[in-house]
Amino acid sequence: MKLFVGSIELNFEKKGLGKPLIMIHGNGEDLHIFDELSESLKEDFTIYSIDMRNHGKSKMTDDFDYSVMAYDIYLFIQKLKIEKPLFFGFSDGGIIGLLLAIAFPDLFDKVAIAGANMNPEGLKLNILKTLHEEYEKTNSPYLKMMLEQPNIKNRDLSKIKTPVLVLAGEFDLIRPTHTSRIARHIKNSTVKIIPKRNHYDYIEHSTELKTILIDYFLD
Repeated sequence: MKLFVGSIELNFEKKGLGKPLIMIHGNGEDLHIFDELSESLKEDFTIYSIDMRNHGKSKMTDDFDYSVMAYDIYLFIQKLKIEKPLFFGFSDGGIIGLLLAIAFPDLFDKVAIAGANMNPEGLKLNILKTLHEEYEKTNSPYLKMMLEQPNIKNRDLSKIKTPVLVLAGEFDLIRPTHTSRIARHIKNSTVKIIPKRNHYDYIEHSTELKTILIDYFLD
């Protein structure tokens, strides 16, 4: 399905019954990374899986900016009149969730993020080095965004009133101390590290988070 928000068109899929749940993918991906997970959750939630701008079947623009993408999702929620949805975001989608929870403290009922970072320094040094090398070869706007954004401060996180579940893999590309820092500055947060998992393997085309999300969101 397609929905105009502001001046752009976002592609999304809706499935299931129950409390509304927004799901946002990571950099360079699309909503289909959640196909298996959303299918496993559809008996408990009404799921809106959305392609961010410049991703999937949503409109391509010159704006590669997390704040702009976050505002797209805010407009999406407002246009469909979705009341107090739950939110799950992976990687860049997690960044979007943090930005929305900071800017709109009463927007969500609960938020879960996985493999998110406050700034590029949250990435492990070897990952940053690889991204710089790839960007020098490709000039990819997706990589440029990751290398320059986001720039979330500790004081920004302290504004979040919504409960937040902070997830990461044991071998994530996000530094463990950075994941802990995010949770530490959010008043009502919980950290859960998924053993023996990397940045992607418990998220993409996986149902591994089904029980964790149901227990958290419906508690």
